[in-house]
Amino acid sequence: MIKNTGIIVALGVIVLLLVGIYVFKGKGNQNVFMTTSNQEVGENVDKESAESDQAEIEMVEIRSGNYFFEPNEITVKGPKITIKVAENSGIHTFVIDELGVKENLKSGMEFSFEAEPGIYTFYCDIGNHRQLGMEGTLVVE
Repeated sequence: MIKNTGIIVALGVIVLLLVGIYVFKGKGNQNVFMTTSNQEVGENVDKESAESDQAEIEMVEIRSGNYFFEPNEITVKGPKITIKVAENSGIHTFVIDELGVKENLKSGMEFSFEAEPGIYTFYCDIGNHRQLGMEGTLVVE
């Protein structure tokens, strides 16, 4: 009886560990930026309005590593911009001081922000990465 109780407890611990890993790993890979309106689930959405909102968002794909951003010159129409990190090697950030943007980069993640027309500097603020070349220019038209 004691032997069976030990096995049951061990199985319970294993199940809890597996559930914990599944939950935390799944949540850790999500980077959600919500740009939806305050509509109730199931409420009809004006398709033309939704399509027009999506057309205004411009997505740019970047790569980052030791010590570069590729591309390091980005031109977009704005005002809504989404950055997709196609590949990131190492520990890096994407910072635009004037816009209050600061993201810890991970391969496959996306993040969005808005910007008025202008020229902005983006960079990595880890250690001396910026001085080593992790800097670029974002032009919003």
